[in-house]
Amino acid sequence: MSAYVIGFDGGGSKTIAVAANYEGEVIAIARSGPSNYQTIGVEAARESIAACLKGILTRVGPEAECRAAFYALAGADRPADFAVIESFLAPLNPAPRWKIENDALAALALVSEDGTGVVVVCGTGTNCIGIDPQGNRVQIGGRGRVFGDRAGGTEIAIRAYAAAVRSEDGRGRPTILASLFRQHLGLAHLEDLADRLFASPCRFNLATLVPVVFKAAEADDEVAQEILRENGKELGISALAALRRLFPKEVKVKVVLTGGITKHPNTIVEETMRAVVHAEYPSAEIVVPDAEPVLGAILGALRLDGITTVERDFLARLKTSFMLLDRLDHGEKAL
Repeated sequence: MSAYVIGFDGGGSKTIAVAANYEGEVIAIARSGPSNYQTIGVEAARESIAACLKGILTRVGPEAECRAAFYALAGADRPADFAVIESFLAPLNPAPRWKIENDALAALALVSEDGTGVVVVCGTGTNCIGIDPQGNRVQIGGRGRVFGDRAGGTEIAIRAYAAAVRSEDGRGRPTILASLFRQHLGLAHLEDLADRLFASPCRFNLATLVPVVFKAAEADDEVAQEILRENGKELGISALAALRRLFPKEVKVKVVLTGGITKHPNTIVEETMRAVVHAEYPSAEIVVPDAEPVLGAILGALRLDGITTVERDFLARLKTSFMLLDRLDHGEKAL
């Protein structure tokens, strides 16, 4: 009987699950909607995770044995959060060994062999978690605007759309964001977005507007560039808050930047964050992973089954097989 493990990466916009065997080959991929229960509710989060699990189990077949599962999920912040997630995840879980963790730690596992360092997430929202060699752990943010978070895709979109409205009504500086948003959304007037935002239930994800902000920034729009720089600055501030509590300034520590915002070819956010961190921690090694964080969750699942060390070629096989299978799943010709 073939054996495999499952890794999950669930966030505010989407959820992805991957099954991999013990030779480092990804054998199944499944996707669904968001799974952060804090923003979409318990039932919707449960449905997203259940859909991914169904997709994985269908693809691998009933004869294969799932030995471990690692669920890296946004919204797993406080002990109370873990209790809520466990309550709806336990009946779904197919593995004898399983663990729930914050989604940030999946990315850290990809680049830090000993699991130490600081990881900063910039996706729909933002989060920052640091772990030192003694196992001390600190989380900075990850709970939304009310609790001080000022970065992430939703924050970028809110600031940019507000700047567009203020530009048109005379309260703000000129910016091409207004015309780009109208074109992108097919709106006659910017205020018409209210029809989508205030619909019940609201299905509009503000973070989907982020590419428009990058487009404006690439056209040398100063307002858009300033918004993205402020986002990078906030990421750097979060990283420093974690670093100061866990690591001396002279140490060479990995700082991982991950999330959907980092996938844009424009590096204004990353460059700004680097400058903020290096001004105080010049030896920090800032890394943007070249693989999907869900593969870090696979490594987490393997550790649950007693495999604490993997060779570089194992991770390379994971990356390659994931890309090939992902292309096939999307109907593209594998190279």
